[in-house]
Amino acid sequence: MVGNGQKKYSAKKIGNMGEDIAESYLLKKGYEILDRNYYSRYGEIDIIGKLEDQIIFFEVKTRTNEAFGNPEDSIDQKKIDCMISTAFCFLEEHTEEELDWRMDLLAIKLFPDGSDEILHFEDINE
Repeated sequence: MVGNGQKKYSAKKIGNMGEDIAESYLLKKGYEILDRNYYSRYGEIDIIGKLEDQIIFFEVKTRTNEAFGNPEDSIDQKKIDCMISTAFCFLEEHTEEELDWRMDLLAIKLFPDGSDEILHFEDINE
């Protein structure tokens, strides 16, 4: 929840806000959005995008303060493994094109003044 005189939001609301910010950021950067909140039995991928001849699977982590660390610190190997398994499910369902793929992280910090900061980490599965 957001404190210090700010409106209080649930973790889900903050996550959705982060995903909206991430989608806007990606569209401005020229990505095509293929899917959002894609689920498989292994987990979820927040955003699936395409840039040129590559599919990118995005994990979006959003924080309103550093009480639990930076957003990028919350990704561990277990989460990456689940994302890879989920990515393979998506790729099996969408066999019409064989494209290269990678996994990225968008770490978003929301500030009390309404501004945000986005850090884009590419190839987190390597």
